[in-house]
Amino acid sequence: MKNFLGTLALLLTFMTFITAQNADYRFTGTLSAGFSGTGAVIKAGDILFDDPVDVNITTTPALQGSFDYGINKWFSVGAAFNHQNFSFDVDNYTYNLNGETITEDFSIDINRVSVALRPLFHYANNNRIDLYSGLRLQMISIGLAADTTDPNFDFAEGTAVTIGVRPGLAVVPFGMRAYVTENIGVGFELNIGAPYIANMGVSARF
Repeated sequence: MKNFLGTLALLLTFMTFITAQNADYRFTGTLSAGFSGTGAVIKAGDILFDDPVDVNITTTPALQGSFDYGINKWFSVGAAFNHQNFSFDVDNYTYNLNGETITEDFSIDINRVSVALRPLFHYANNNRIDLYSGLRLQMISIGLAADTTDPNFDFAEGTAVTIGVRPGLAVVPFGMRAYVTENIGVGFELNIGAPYIANMGVSARF
């Protein structure tokens, strides 16, 4: 009986320590880079052009900065800013206009920006591991800038314009942070919906 009480007391002390440690860190900031389905589709777009058209398509990762505040051990609310760029550079594009063959170069630059509110539910949140799921309630903006050698193209060259703003809802089915020190951790996150499918990043809690 004495051994049982001693073990129970030790276990309670350990659980209290873990909870206290976790309660010390209410704020978590994360920088991450993600893979998006949109980027993969756009990257494959060069198959639409035949030789001698020279096509260069580049996409950046979906770069994100997020900040989460722990309401309690099991629930947090945060904000996230995400940006991804898609660029098209096309040279020697040829077409026929009224019997005249025209060759031109053009470039298109697209920027997608997402600003999101993130309620997260933490179901395995201890001193070193944080497992969570949640939602992204967001506004997504698409901006476009274009440039071309076509003298008949009347778009304001190089000037970015917003071509769409829409609300969005995404689901975070699973995320994990593993802390390698008391304050610094690495993690990954799965996401259903824009702006990424999965991302990896570095977190700091304080």
